[in-house]
Amino acid sequence: MKLTTKALIAAALLAGVAGTSNAAEAGWYIGAGVGAAQTTIDIQRDTNYKEDKNTTNYKVFGGYQFNKNWALELQYADLGTYKRTNGNSSFELKTNVVSLSGVGMLPLADHFSLLGKIGVAAQNGKTTSRGIYTGTDGTNTALLLGAGAEYNFTKSVAVRAEYERIGSSNLKNNLLTVGLRYSF
Repeated sequence: MKLTTKALIAAALLAGVAGTSNAAEAGWYIGAGVGAAQTTIDIQRDTNYKEDKNTTNYKVFGGYQFNKNWALELQYADLGTYKRTNGNSSFELKTNVVSLSGVGMLPLADHFSLLGKIGVAAQNGKTTSRGIYTGTDGTNTALLLGAGAEYNFTKSVAVRAEYERIGSSNLKNNLLTVGLRYSF
């Protein structure tokens, strides 16, 4: 297990034993975010290529917070389009992700918490290719790991910043997002 995985699991476990009384209460929540996505794909056909792997992403999420330290979250993220060209050959991959994650929260101050996230994701890809590249549409199942921070403006409204890594053997996505969460 890599060091990053161990650190995220440890942060999630620590969130279960520490906290303050001003963290968000139990209940349902929804949210949305926008940010940057980077896609890495394993194509081993050539070495002289141009690649555009950085795109803007957006996501929507919702879940149930069981207590100030634990939540279960469902998320949809559109990761944009990865592009690769070599002369007259081109390859495009449009990716979106649906994931289910456990979220551990570590309240540090009155309105501020750290987040750790671990879950399973379905990476859905649609390809367009010509020339030396070939591609097929499909879905990969992958591990999702994330870390972030959340600041609660009120008991209902919070701002969240997150880094998430979603990866399978041949397709990896890195997301950096900022968004709002509304609890009800």
